Order: sequence, then C-alpha cells, then structure tokens
Amino acid sequence: DLPVFDTVAEAVSHPRWASVGAGVDVAAAACGGAALATALLSAVLGSERIIWDVVPGVTLTTVLYGLILGRVMIPLVGLLSRRLVPEAYLD
Repeated sequence: DLPVFDTVAEAVSHPRWASVGAGVDVAAAACGGAALATALLSAVLGSERIIWDVVPGVTLTTVLYGLILGRVMIPLVGLLSRRLVPEAYLD
C-alpha cells in the first residue's frame, strides 16, 4: 500500500461531503492504483518478478475486492465511529 493513495483517498472522501458510494469508488480506485503502481515501481527498480500478462487481471481483481469490501466496511466503520466518538460528528 502506497501512502500517496491513502492521502488522495482521504482528501477525496472527506466525510462532510462524500457519500458511501463515493467512498467505495475511491477505495476501489485506490486499490487498483496501488496494485498498478506497485507493479510499475517494481519494474522501474529492476525486479524480474513482474509478470506483465498477469498485471491487468490482478489490477481488476483488486478493484473488485475494493468495491466489495468497501460496500461492507465503509458503512460499518462510519457506524462504529459515530457510536464510539460522537463528538467528532457534531455539526
């Protein structure tokens, strides 16, 4: 997981204006971007372990994983954080 994707995802999915659907889309895009960036960075650094025929499938699978897991985890974390730290959601 590359910290750049965490920062972008956090900035884009700010809880004040983002919906759950937008958060899931950002999570899926971050997953796919991280998988692709890892392959590209490994290639730039000279790793011979990258199998380029597999990279598109791994990237797509990672995006799907982010979509499926995001649909469950993002609302769950939101619910738990509202119950555990209600003062963070005072408007």
